Order: sequence, then structure tokens, then C-alpha cells
Amino acid sequence: MWIAWLISSGGIFGSVREMIETSNVLVDLGHKVTIYTPQGVDAKWLPCKANFRKMGHLDKDCPDVLFLMTTPEEPYFSIWKNSKAKIKSYCMMGYATDALHKEPDRFLSEKHNWIVKNHWCICDGSWQLRDMKRFNPDVGPAIGGVNLDQFHPVEVPKSVDVVWSNDPRPRKDSITVAKAINGLSNDFYFKKGIPQDKIAEFLSKGRVFADSHVRGGWCNPVAEAMACGVPVVCTNIPCNEDFAIHGRTALLVEPGDWQKMREYIELLLTDIDLYNDLRDEGLARIAKFDYRLVTPKLADAIQRHL
Repeated sequence: MWIAWLISSGGIFGSVREMIETSNVLVDLGHKVTIYTPQGVDAKWLPCKANFRKMGHLDKDCPDVLFLMTTPEEPYFSIWKNSKAKIKSYCMMGYATDALHKEPDRFLSEKHNWIVKNHWCICDGSWQLRDMKRFNPDVGPAIGGVNLDQFHPVEVPKSVDVVWSNDPRPRKDSITVAKAINGLSNDFYFKKGIPQDKIAEFLSKGRVFADSHVRGGWCNPVAEAMACGVPVVCTNIPCNEDFAIHGRTALLVEPGDWQKMREYIELLLTDIDLYNDLRDEGLARIAKFDYRLVTPKLADAIQRHL
């Protein structure tokens, strides 16, 4: 099959990682994969087996399926809608569900509403599938995963109490983590230029990983830290629910509750039995989301829709 993605950027974003990791497995499975961006430039920060191509070529190219991997804004929406692809699918990335509580018959924007009702859609996590099925039962699978070749435990000294992202974007809410870890030894990775093949080593040096996302589709930072065998304290929000189970694989706090986050971090730093249990259960749980296990389900779904 010829599988294609249309995305606005090849930059360092979780959605781009998800697309590239999925593409790499699809190529390994024998499929042709093309990623269309405005410039057609390779995402050099992460190894990619797919071909990059300028989105203008979609006037003539005819892939079997074209996934729109950005919000349905122009010109991407029109290029996707008017493409010659046999299937036009939408990947519903990291949306918030507030609109569903206020207007149960409306899915985010009018364009989102139209897309979900009229097209096959995929998404990040299983929580999104539940929402989307209210509008169209033909949805899925969820493609959120983790690269276990890259993210795995590394034997290094535990040199800091807490490792974290420190991503300043509001939906990451790093302010809560900063308050929770005040006075504890810590280190973060955002914009430090750590090579991809060194991130597991960086995460593994921490005794605990802390994250305070308030919104997301699939929380890569938490999944990746868990895959490195670092016990996690994170927020009790849908983007973590597939793998972060309170008291079993992680300790969960409500968004913004830095006091409880601090309490749980200190608990993990002192309770070795709990620490080991969360580490071991976390490793076992996140292994179920190896991209090599998740991505074949997407290939099967594409084949069913052709």
C-alpha cells in the first residue's frame, strides 16, 4: 500500500514523532510511505524511513490513503479534501473535550464535526475513540505508542531526584512541576539539544519523572519515561489513561495540584517497595504500546477501508 501523511511541519513535536515512528514500522512491513509538508524537507531530528515530498505534489499523486495530521486549517484542509487519494482520513490529534460537554451534538469546530461524521478517522489514545464514536462508529485505531528500541532502561547512576520536560507551552503546565520539585535535585531536557540516542540515558539518571500536562492526545513524555523504568508522577487526565494507572504503574494527581505531586515524589524517594512496584508494572504496561505492536493494527484498518 501507499500510505501518506499531510502535516504542517517536520519540527520537534510529539505528533511528528508519532507519525515518523508509525511510518518507520509501516516501511518495515513493506509499505510505501510519503510525508507531505510545505517544504518537503526531511525531519532531520529523528531517523525516518519514509520519503518527504512537497505538499503541492498532491495535485497529481494518488496514494491509497492520505492522513491529515494537523488542525483542519487552510491550505492543508483543501489540499487534503481535493487530493486524489483513494481514502482521505483524519488523525484527530490531542484535542480537548470541553466542547462536547457544552454542546453534545457538536465535535469541536464545524470542520471537525463534518470530518468526523463523513470520514474515517484515527487518533492518539483510546479515550479519543470513545468520544469520536458518538459521531461516527467507524473510527480507529489509536496509534499512540513508544519506540522501545530508543526508550528503555539504561544502567547509569541515579544522579538527580527528578527528571522532567520543562516545556513552557501552557498545556504542558511546567509551572506545577517547578513548584513541586523546589529544593529537590532535578534536570530537564527541553531545548537542551540532547541527541535522540541519548534521551534514554538522560531519563534513566532520574529517580522519578514528573509531568503536569493539562491537555494532550497521547502523553509522549510520560510514556517514554515509563519505558525507561523511571517511576512516574503525572496528571490524571485522559492522555495518560492507557498506561498510567494510579497505584499500579504511576501515581496520579489532579491538574495544578503541586502539593500532592510533591507528596508523591517524596513518597517514591523513600518507599523502595512502591518504587520498585511502579517501575516494574510500568515497564510491563508500556511494552504493550511498542510501535511494532500498535502499527500493524493501522495497516490492517487501511486495508479494510480500501
